[in-house]
Amino acid sequence: MKTLKKTLPLDTLQILDVLQREGTFSSASAQLNRSVSALSYQIQKLEDELGILILDRSGHRAVFTQVGQMLVDNGRQLLEGSDEVINQIQRFSSGWESELLVSYDGIIGQDVVLSLVSEMESECSTQLNVQEDILSGGWEALISGKADILISSRPSIELPNTINLKAISNIEMLWVAAKQSPILAEQDPLSESTRRDYTIIAVADTAQSAPKTTKNILSNQKTITVSSMNSKLAAIQRNLGIGTLPRHLISKELESGSLVEIGHARTVDVVLAWQVGNMGKAKTLALKKLERCWKESALER
Repeated sequence: MKTLKKTLPLDTLQILDVLQREGTFSSASAQLNRSVSALSYQIQKLEDELGILILDRSGHRAVFTQVGQMLVDNGRQLLEGSDEVINQIQRFSSGWESELLVSYDGIIGQDVVLSLVSEMESECSTQLNVQEDILSGGWEALISGKADILISSRPSIELPNTINLKAISNIEMLWVAAKQSPILAEQDPLSESTRRDYTIIAVADTAQSAPKTTKNILSNQKTITVSSMNSKLAAIQRNLGIGTLPRHLISKELESGSLVEIGHARTVDVVLAWQVGNMGKAKTLALKKLERCWKESALER
């Protein structure tokens, strides 16, 4: 038989919290709209149940003992947790999810999801979490239910019927190198025979159990694998190798000359994808805003 966990009465913890902040029983009584004797009785009852002394009553005014102060400090954490549970329940019952996770592929960039977070904060109290995933990693997170919404390139796998998909735009992927890279002096830098002689910088697929995907890596080509798109950009700028990057994420680097365009790699379709079930108000709102944020960012590019 499983042993039941010990519990603390939240109403008594609230009394202790108010008493510690107000300083006197009379002030706490007024704050809680309860008699002094009722407050004192609940505290003494908890002292008897726990076998501890919460208040030292030997002086002119009762003061918290060391263990009593410890109870107040830890009790406040329990009160905050209880308050958050109530808020979550109320949000859920009103149709608003307590939290939402949005995954974005590294080629999308973080600006569009940060714009979403900024806009959602002013309209709802749903906790919005965002994470960067690479290649199959985002689709794995969405299909497994770890992510609620994904903005990514069109998948190469067949999706289950629990996933909805909407094409919203496309982005151009460019072959780039540092301005001092010797590949820029090659007669045909985009040919496979030329590229095979140069190190390629790749971002690791974040999938945990799904088959991992690679892009543009040739057989027997030296590869440096990094963990994020920003790391890939930095590695190429340091002339550690060449690679493909989305044009919209490197416009400043191309303009300044720290990166040089070798040529067009491919055009990628950008899609919004989401779990069809559990379409709460926050997810519905986020999908509309995410598409608009993407279009607005495209106009700025």
